[in-house]
Amino acid sequence: MADLAEEDGEDGEGGAAIGEEEGEENKHIIVFVHGYQGNSWDMRLFKNHLALIFPDHLFLLSSNNEGHTEGDIGEMGGRLASEIVEFIVENCPLGFKKLSIVAHSLGGLIARAALAKKEMEPYLSRLHTFMSLASPHCGYMYSKNTVLETGIWVLKKWSKSLCLTQLSMTDDPNPEKCFVYKLSKQRGLEHFQNCLLLASQQDYYSPFHSSRIELHHDALRSQKHGKIYTSMVQNLLKPLKRPIRRYNVSFVNKKTNLDSIIGRTAHILFLDNHLYMVMVCHVYKSLFE
Repeated sequence: MADLAEEDGEDGEGGAAIGEEEGEENKHIIVFVHGYQGNSWDMRLFKNHLALIFPDHLFLLSSNNEGHTEGDIGEMGGRLASEIVEFIVENCPLGFKKLSIVAHSLGGLIARAALAKKEMEPYLSRLHTFMSLASPHCGYMYSKNTVLETGIWVLKKWSKSLCLTQLSMTDDPNPEKCFVYKLSKQRGLEHFQNCLLLASQQDYYSPFHSSRIELHHDALRSQKHGKIYTSMVQNLLKPLKRPIRRYNVSFVNKKTNLDSIIGRTAHILFLDNHLYMVMVCHVYKSLFE
């Protein structure tokens, strides 16, 4: 089971066939973006729940970045943008009405990187709902998971993962030149009518404050990185024209194992927990109409 709590927002400065009952120009396209070392099937359960409610919507389970999530996040964004444009051209040659994005983990940053690409410019006015599930929008700064930090260090050394180097903001000695910081200055989220950020305090893989794009108390005291983190949060929130919605998801997990101890279980439950998905899809279905 899962409990979903909405908190006050903060003011900011593989698809389906076209349905017969609704014309192409009125279609709502929903794009699902998987995370680190994931694949398109990771998002299938979420997609299936929405498809039952909205059988005439068009759904794209992104697959262009399968096998490439160790690379550059900007390049992943380029592949996603190309995939979305190709899907639109093939399925909606007469146009469409809305475009929404549901992204898990790293997928949230990939989606934001895609929105900054030139080929997405013609569609920005039709962006409707952005929902990120445990996405570290501000990287891993102020992460309290020492096991994860050690794992990231090993993976960066062993697999030479550029993606993890970018998320940990060690891709440049100057923090303001790091990819995650530069991405925070790119525009994109302000074009959405609805922006929802789902996070869980049980998830140690994506820092709670980073998933929610909010200030961390350590940033207010830190001489070294506090200004950088605070600036990233402000860069992301200030352009928003509407309040964002933040949700704290609490999963009921009666099993104690290594995954639950290191916080991986909750990160995966965002994709696998049936009751939580039913709750999200039905209680907030108006955001996907």
